[in-house]
Amino acid sequence: MNSLTDMRFVDLIRNLPVHEHTVVVPPKKLLLLRGCKQEKGLPISRKEIFKEKDSEEKLRKILLWGYPRGIQKWLPALFGDDEGLKDLGEKLSKWDSTKNQEAEVVCAEELISLATGQNKFRNLGRVTLTKMAYFFRVNVGGNKALILDKRIIQAAEKWQELCKIGLSGASFEPQQYAEYLKKMYETARTIECDADQLEFFLFTFGASFG
Repeated sequence: MNSLTDMRFVDLIRNLPVHEHTVVVPPKKLLLLRGCKQEKGLPISRKEIFKEKDSEEKLRKILLWGYPRGIQKWLPALFGDDEGLKDLGEKLSKWDSTKNQEAEVVCAEELISLATGQNKFRNLGRVTLTKMAYFFRVNVGGNKALILDKRIIQAAEKWQELCKIGLSGASFEPQQYAEYLKKMYETARTIECDADQLEFFLFTFGASFG
């Protein structure tokens, strides 16, 4: 089993331009969402999402970036007539550690409860929530949130640092997400890279190299 600290991978991980990671939303999807004809797809990068200051617009960009081909359940929010999007944006903005120096450190249970608790937001799953928390730079138990999607979950079992967390499917538990963050940041410090470079490496190459 391979390790993320193996020098065969370290140089690649350190040099990944993760914030340039761009997804192109297909024209047909833009037509559906925006009600206008667009001949070319719309490119959205991580850097662009991080720079967006309006919380509702940031959430729309996250959804388009994260689900460029399967966004149907979020259509009301993208059209702007879903109060849930506004409420969620306000909640995450309060936890945004870059906008609010006094933003509280959120425990994993409190974060994941937005997708699972009695007051969960409609149509919000755990994977989508981690994408939102990442772009809002939510501090989860002392570590900034990272994306944990199905491709990373599938790759995790192939790497020494993550295989014992027991990730299997999109219904991961809060303690598993907290452990994922802990292991990712520990590994990032060891190989002197950014934690989201590790995340992007696992997303892109994790299943192939592991």
